Amino acid sequence: MLEFMPSLLIEGVVDNKTVTATGFADTDIARQLEPKLTLISQDPYLMGASAAEVMYDIVSDKEVPDDRIVIEAKLE
Repeated sequence: MLEFMPSLLIEGVVDNKTVTATGFADTDIARQLEPKLTLISQDPYLMGASAAEVMYDIVSDKEVPDDRIVIEAKLE
């Protein structure tokens, strides 16, 4: 999102009145952009820990369920 937002802002495509943007760019830079963007944030530690648990189970030849892991997201 941070790659193309400056161009959209300069061209006046995103003005936060008629058109806005939402994305997974949960960074300080994204929070400082004007006009303000709607951001979706997730706990990166929890995402990494969940992935590490699955990988550990795989390399330990443990049975890994086919369930999806859902990490709660927050709309800011």
